[in-house]
Amino acid sequence: MTKRPALGAPLRKPEPPRQEVAPRPPPKTVIAPSRRGKVQLAGYFDVEAKRQLDVFAAREGRSIQSIMEEMYNDFCSKHGLHRLASMST
Repeated sequence: MTKRPALGAPLRKPEPPRQEVAPRPPPKTVIAPSRRGKVQLAGYFDVEAKRQLDVFAAREGRSIQSIMEEMYNDFCSKHGLHRLASMST
């Protein structure tokens, strides 16, 4: 047997029937032409190292990307590896 609600209790409104929603297709990924065929390399560094890199890039009028390419190519030269990064400067 169900209990009746107290006289001072707020009335509960019946829930509307749920409608079936068709699943959305996944969004199309747009890749910038400059990023086609490339992958991201990342790492975590001290805040001061990033600040130093930003100041250097601004002073030289270069992008972080071009500086990272130069750093990678210097690393490859030091270790006898092929220089694979394309220089965008």
